[in-house]
Amino acid sequence: MAPGEPVATRRLAKLLFGVAATLDGGRSSVGLLRESLNLREATREPVMRNADARFGRYAGAVDRFKASVSSFLDRPESMAGLFRAVATGHEACWRLEGFTRFAETYGAGGADLMTVLSSTQSCSRFRRAAMQPPVVELLAGALEENDELRGDVETLREELAELERLLDDLRRIDEGE
Repeated sequence: MAPGEPVATRRLAKLLFGVAATLDGGRSSVGLLRESLNLREATREPVMRNADARFGRYAGAVDRFKASVSSFLDRPESMAGLFRAVATGHEACWRLEGFTRFAETYGAGGADLMTVLSSTQSCSRFRRAAMQPPVVELLAGALEENDELRGDVETLREELAELERLLDDLRRIDEGE
């Protein structure tokens, strides 16, 4: 995609849905990385608690990503939906990367990491899609439009307050006559 080119949001939603489905499908493989940790008995319990907590945060992020992508797929014209899908996707991929690095730190090797290759490749595909200039421009444009609308709303509130003051003045004048 070239900058300025329109974004096919329905296609983007389907791509994001595929990424979310892959992450969800690979969740058990990611969880199995906990079994590949090479731990000394003295550190086993706290490291496993940490691994379980990290995996839980990853699994929760995948669930949020799936939910936001499903919502965006239902309404691909929604810029808020696109933003939520991109934000939750980034979180899920960030959590996956953190968990796999943690597993590597505690002894997970290349063969172990190959079991989560589909998930890591999906995250790479997600990042390429989410950071395409047209997608970034679309989100930036929606945010700018939102800021403009917020400014318009503030102006209208000020005008409404002025009209209410004028009405109050007119009521006082009418009551005084």
